Amino acid sequence: MARPRVFDEETVLDRAVNLFWCRGYEATSVQDLVDGLGINRASLYDSFGDKYALYRKALDRYRQTHQAGLCTLLTTDQPAIDILQTLFDQTIAATVDDPDHKGCFMVNSAIELAPHDPAVVQVVADNQRVFEQNLTQLIERGQREGNIRATFPADHLAQFVFNTLNGLKVLGKVQPEQNSLMAVVRVTMETLRAPTTS
Repeated sequence: MARPRVFDEETVLDRAVNLFWCRGYEATSVQDLVDGLGINRASLYDSFGDKYALYRKALDRYRQTHQAGLCTLLTTDQPAIDILQTLFDQTIAATVDDPDHKGCFMVNSAIELAPHDPAVVQVVADNQRVFEQNLTQLIERGQREGNIRATFPADHLAQFVFNTLNGLKVLGKVQPEQNSLMAVVRVTMETLRAPTTS
């Protein structure tokens, strides 16, 4: 008779996210997972498959939890330009306050695995598409409100914001210095903000 599971799958997945996020895929061994997840090898393979299958599930888990938080922020009732400022501020705070300087798990995955893994490419591309769609809707609202410049199409500005956010996360891995990151944001916000009329 098979023994029932004695662990919470979501808790284990969250631990796997943190392990892969800190170490990367290649540098995380199965023994690291056994030690870090608090389950034995048999439970690991029975519940999640091999290391790669667990990595894909961890990446999906990261994407779901982070997209939910972003969607909540991007759809609040504040002026669109203020929401973008909050998004940048939160990104800087998360980067500077992280003692492990992990960056972004999705960006890290793109750098490490996407060049030779079509499945990871698809996950990263889907994540970018959804995020940019949400940003485009927010920026279109900001253009209607008159606080985001309309000299560029909203989808082009969404790509600009998405790439700036990812650039901050990469820069923060090697130089997590708040003033440097804030300087990038100041230039970005000045580019996005609609000029005031006197």
